[in-house]
Amino acid sequence: MAIEKRKERNENVMDIYTPFKEMQRMIDRLFEEFPYEWPTFSRSMDELIAPMDIFESDKGYEIEAEIPGMNKDDIEISVNDNILTIKGEKTDERKEEKKGARILERSYGTFERSFTLPDNADPEKIEAKYENGVLKLVIPKRPESKSKKVKIEVK
Repeated sequence: MAIEKRKERNENVMDIYTPFKEMQRMIDRLFEEFPYEWPTFSRSMDELIAPMDIFESDKGYEIEAEIPGMNKDDIEISVNDNILTIKGEKTDERKEEKKGARILERSYGTFERSFTLPDNADPEKIEAKYENGVLKLVIPKRPESKSKKVKIEVK
């Protein structure tokens, strides 16, 4: 960045180019700093996000979570006081940093997600399956909680 001598201006004349010059300086600074000054993630590097989809059917609920690069032994699923918790840890298996690495985008760390189960969910019969980086949970509804359609006669 060069130091410029401040130019004398007539107070009565408006310089319409001043905002654009400032914007150009900001854009130049943006590209000078990129990628050295910018963080690559908005969260800490030791915290992963496990994106999830949740579906409901007549029979129950299904949760699908993307957690690639983990073993099924690294995932813990529990229910305590009707709160379903899914957590895990993905560890970095590289013992030494590879020489010449320029970009490292794969992330490692822990994740934890918790959900309050609906009253009609049966936590005793939850089934879990982990395959190809996707965890699938099937949470059946209790038989007595399935909704019945009752016609009420109007008198």
